[in-house]
Amino acid sequence: QCLALLAARAPKVVLWGDYGTGKTHLLHVLQARIDRDRFEPVYLKLDAYGRLAESKHLHGNLLTALDVGGRLGVAIQHADLGAADTDLQNALKLLRERPDHPEARAWLLGRGPSPARALKAGFSGPLHLHARGVTYSNIWRVLADGYRRGTDRELLFLIDETETFQQLVDQSRAADLGVAVREMVDAANKSYGVVFGLRAPNVRGSDFDAHPLGRQDVSTRLQGRLLELGGLNDPERRRVFISELLNRLAAQPGTIFTEVAIEALVEHGPSWARQVRLLKRAPVQREYVILLDQLAQRAFSEGIVPPIGVDRFLDADGKP
Repeated sequence: QCLALLAARAPKVVLWGDYGTGKTHLLHVLQARIDRDRFEPVYLKLDAYGRLAESKHLHGNLLTALDVGGRLGVAIQHADLGAADTDLQNALKLLRERPDHPEARAWLLGRGPSPARALKAGFSGPLHLHARGVTYSNIWRVLADGYRRGTDRELLFLIDETETFQQLVDQSRAADLGVAVREMVDAANKSYGVVFGLRAPNVRGSDFDAHPLGRQDVSTRLQGRLLELGGLNDPERRRVFISELLNRLAAQPGTIFTEVAIEALVEHGPSWARQVRLLKRAPVQREYVILLDQLAQRAFSEGIVPPIGVDRFLDADGKP
């Protein structure tokens, strides 16, 4: 489904699911599998928000990730100066002449410079002191268009842990961040694609309304583009997942588990995982992987030669 949505120009997608259902894993799979002749994937994990999340923090995360591997430099060299405001034009010109220009880099990444040094370098002031969500959004577009112009590839931002947006106390900052996110997901924004990873249930129900992705002007733009990753409550879904997982393991040199493991894990997996992980809820995908790892480590420590039958770990009552 995700790859199908990525077929669109500048795709906008949200991956939604509980802890451990595979959002981060899927983002990395997309990063590895998408068409590199068409896309330049940029993975970033949101951080440094605390309780003061705002658009300038998202800007810092985006440009720091874009700076890796010289991608930001390519975008700067090919950006359209006519699409930039006066301050951004100044930053682009300075960085084209000198890529390590300290004041221009600090201004563009939202890390400074001081007001006095900013004025001396030709800026109206530090970006982070006066910019709003729309200001940052325009910078992202100008840079993304420049990168595509220089490489013929479209930037695709893979943004993990978007629930971090929820850590807000100032509603004015929340609203401004919402504007920036709205501009990112708008179908009219053809400059770059974005895939968000969003953890539930942290932002379910009424709490989701306060999240930037839950704003009405944002969520309406995401209709049909929100993909929910489910857990393993359903036995058939659990059987498919575990079978696929063990089949992949069996395809590796030195098979670890026998086929008996499939049925045993489907039948006993929930109770085993709850005991081992001390869970009060049904286990999810990540916890099954952890459970298999613990079973394998125990077998190796006892000198059991693979392949291992999971029934080896059951007592007479069928308990681990």
